[in-house]
Amino acid sequence: MKILDQVTECCRVKNYSPNTAKTYRKWAEDFLRWVRRERGEWVHPLQLDAEDVEAFLTHLATQKYLHCTRPASLSVVSPLERIA
Repeated sequence: MKILDQVTECCRVKNYSPNTAKTYRKWAEDFLRWVRRERGEWVHPLQLDAEDVEAFLTHLATQKYLHCTRPASLSVVSPLERIA
């Protein structure tokens, strides 16, 4: 079974709503595509670690969502700055 299908199946088994399952699947897909762009090749999720997840979240906070001008949107960056 493909990874993204496993995400959907896991959500189904846990009785998550279809919308939640769709959202989780989309985030997983975004993460895997981002890893592919960063590394230049597909990487199996079992080969990824916490550093990869942290790098993805930092990318989201500093690149993808920083273009928002509302002050509330900048609060996403603050917790990541405290961790770093």
